[in-house]
Amino acid sequence: MFAPSPTVRPRVYWSVSGEAVVLKVSPDRSLIVAEAATLDVWRASGRVPELFEFNDDSGALLMEALRPGTALTSGMKKSRLSEVVGLVRDLHAGADEAVLAGFPPLIERVEFIFEFWGKRLRKPEVAAVIPQDLPERSLATARELATKPGLRVLLHGDLHLRNVLDGGFDRGLVAIDPRACVGDPAFDLIDWVFADGGVTTIARRVGRLAEETAVDPASLWRWCERTAVLDATRLLTRVDGSADAVRSLLAFAENEV
Repeated sequence: MFAPSPTVRPRVYWSVSGEAVVLKVSPDRSLIVAEAATLDVWRASGRVPELFEFNDDSGALLMEALRPGTALTSGMKKSRLSEVVGLVRDLHAGADEAVLAGFPPLIERVEFIFEFWGKRLRKPEVAAVIPQDLPERSLATARELATKPGLRVLLHGDLHLRNVLDGGFDRGLVAIDPRACVGDPAFDLIDWVFADGGVTTIARRVGRLAEETAVDPASLWRWCERTAVLDATRLLTRVDGSADAVRSLLAFAENEV
């Protein structure tokens, strides 16, 4: 759902030993530096690609190529959701306070995401549907959620379906393209509440995910309400976006905002 980085172009190559590797280069060196630091923190978990080389000067990462490496873009069955729970729990257990001090706070990520999607509000097909003040009202409450006292973990920060790959039977699910930040663990679960079901399954998904990951269900529910307008905006900019889904998301976003 959140904010892709179109300047990053991963490519698969073959190493001299015959193994597939991924070369990821970006003109934004800060993204590459931050990703290298995040992969290092989560290396022992096995839940992120192995980082073979990192070139700070050129802004390049050389990583393992996952097999089969398919993304969870559809078919979110109960068994897959259980695997996602395990992935999230492993990622959130991977950093102590000393490590957390080296990463930005969640509020910075929230500001960036709303700014990214806010640019799309100027499109006529979006502006005609989204209530003019809804994004700003949603952002105001999202800021409160991001800065409230409570449990802080190292978040992936962009844990949508396309950023979770199948690493095979032995490896399990693997997270890619982190935009790591520090904050409320419920934030990393937002996309999984809406996955393959929209608002029709939200109550059930919130309850299950909150229980199995030990996050505050009320916090997860509020995060979903505050970011539903972003998901509606995304759908409005897609050719195959569902009008019914957009209406449902906007009705949900208006709840208690």
